[in-house]
Amino acid sequence: MTDYGSVDVGLDEQQPHVVAFNIWKGNDIAPAPADALGLRIYSIVLPRSAELQRVTGRVRSAGIPLEEATDGLVLHDPSHISLMLTDRMMSPN
Repeated sequence: MTDYGSVDVGLDEQQPHVVAFNIWKGNDIAPAPADALGLRIYSIVLPRSAELQRVTGRVRSAGIPLEEATDGLVLHDPSHISLMLTDRMMSPN
């Protein structure tokens, strides 16, 4: 039987947002082809520049590579999905 993993991450009572994701094909698989549908990047918007610096310091301390981008810093999760850390709210296109 195929294992369909599922995870959710909640914050706290003041910030009850939940991030949920599924691991449909398993762990440590190759990235999806460039023409496949799917999630490519998501952003975490921090409330202040000081918070962005604090989180950035923790990421660097963990030895996770970061790339500079125009609107923030980008790292990549184990599934090759990009995550942007920023303190600027993006405007919809």
